[in-house]
Amino acid sequence: MSDDLEPDGTSIGGQAFEQVMHELGYPRWYRDDRITKAIDTAWQVCRDTGRTAFDIAAAVRTIGLPPMPQGQWH
Repeated sequence: MSDDLEPDGTSIGGQAFEQVMHELGYPRWYRDDRITKAIDTAWQVCRDTGRTAFDIAAAVRTIGLPPMPQGQWH
């Protein structure tokens, strides 16, 4: 994913955000403020060096993730 930036280049795009969620093992639609903050922090670090969903997910894993919620995903 080389187009992980929004058109203004200042934030991770919605589709890219969902791809990072998928790489982390969360449903693409799932939202949690802690995960969003971790992804945003990781994106800030990765934006100048790679910006792939895989790179951002790897950086988020180093920050730490909240526990996976229980229940139906569909």
